[in-house]
Amino acid sequence: MDDRERCLYIALVGGQPAPILLGLLHLAHTAGFPRPTEILLVGTNAVRVQMERLRRVLSTVAERALNGRLVSFQSDRVVVDPYAAEETRTVIAEALAAFSGGSVVLNLTGGTAMMSLGAYLAAREHAAGSPITLRAQYVVTGDHTFRYNDPGTQMWVVHPFPHPLHGLSLPTLCEAYGVEIVPTPDAHPQWNTLACIMADGGRFMDTAREIKRLNFEYRRQRFCDETGKEQRSGLEFTRSVEPYTPADRDVQSFCERLVQAGLLQQVRRGYIVPRTTDGAIGDFWRGQWLERAVYGCLEPFQRRGWLASAKDEGLLLNARIRPEGDEIDVLAMFMGHLLLVECKDWWLYDEYRSADLKRAIDRLGELRRRLGGTYARAYLIVTRLNIAGRRELTIRREIEARCHNLNVALIELARLPAALQRLSESEPALVAKLPASAPPLMRWFAAEMLWLSERADMP
Repeated sequence: MDDRERCLYIALVGGQPAPILLGLLHLAHTAGFPRPTEILLVGTNAVRVQMERLRRVLSTVAERALNGRLVSFQSDRVVVDPYAAEETRTVIAEALAAFSGGSVVLNLTGGTAMMSLGAYLAAREHAAGSPITLRAQYVVTGDHTFRYNDPGTQMWVVHPFPHPLHGLSLPTLCEAYGVEIVPTPDAHPQWNTLACIMADGGRFMDTAREIKRLNFEYRRQRFCDETGKEQRSGLEFTRSVEPYTPADRDVQSFCERLVQAGLLQQVRRGYIVPRTTDGAIGDFWRGQWLERAVYGCLEPFQRRGWLASAKDEGLLLNARIRPEGDEIDVLAMFMGHLLLVECKDWWLYDEYRSADLKRAIDRLGELRRRLGGTYARAYLIVTRLNIAGRRELTIRREIEARCHNLNVALIELARLPAALQRLSESEPALVAKLPASAPPLMRWFAAEMLWLSERADMP
């Protein structure tokens, strides 16, 4: 038997499902607020598909957040003209009059501004003579707050985002935007620590680049890789390999760790990359090490509770997108925001691949738009962009401009220490909160998440 007091959660639906999901989670997890038992979605014919998706996703999220208790859905209400406040006022007034439960929470974040105005006017009118406890809810991404209003007194109360938001999985949030995310199990998690060392920006990254240079060459024509799969172009193992000779004992010690992990093979004159047929080792050296480095740098933030938990799949490596079949290198969820990361160890073949990199930026920008717009942030992480000549400098500027136009943050590992130094001069209070002994990439992500959580002027 369900002994809960009836609570109707009404949500205006627009192009952003995230505020509706976050609003439901806040009610489910915050003391002093009613737990929704029924949900009513209000939107236009233009968002019918989104409303159907939201029904499925809200059902899943509510069941998890409410410890297995289900919610029921009232029939969706349709507003014909999203810019006629009076029409929305009428729809909401009818829904409130028909509800005989104990409380109503009205999420005003979705829909148009005129829909929000009409809904709020209906709530104010109904609150005057109704025994129902009525609250208006608004989710503010700018300062990460939930704002509640008693339409009778017109007083607003501010609540911060819970940190993290338990109960909302990363794949579920993506599903709300119409994107299916399929996590890929990590067969070699022990490689992540070594990848983080390589991404530190010092001589170990130079070591990795030299090993890559000695063991691979770029093929512009079709070829079969070590797994037998045909590739249109890319990095192929060299036919004759020159072993890598460590420059000093520290580098040699690091190479020994790579040997123990199966990523290098020791020969008489030095070290080479093993020619295996499973493809994983070759992929690591072709560039997956950078993806693993980013993932490894974000793992401590998940353990500390900054990112959504492992149970909520809040941090994913090499997740697949269906039905396209594309891959996202790293995907994370921070305070209801999706963080999309594309990694490119763009070296050894950059003079041929500028067009490929531009396509990757376009794809990342489009994916950011599909997965939430202002609720998603996109990052392109590269090791080093070549500026040796005029042509290379032109390509670099084109890449920077493309990233800027598509709201993609460009992060260059080789320049990251200098960027952090500039940040310490412009934002000393922010930098003082960063882990002092952490590697540059981890410090940069810490700064980014602190900025996202503290800045009221973010999108």
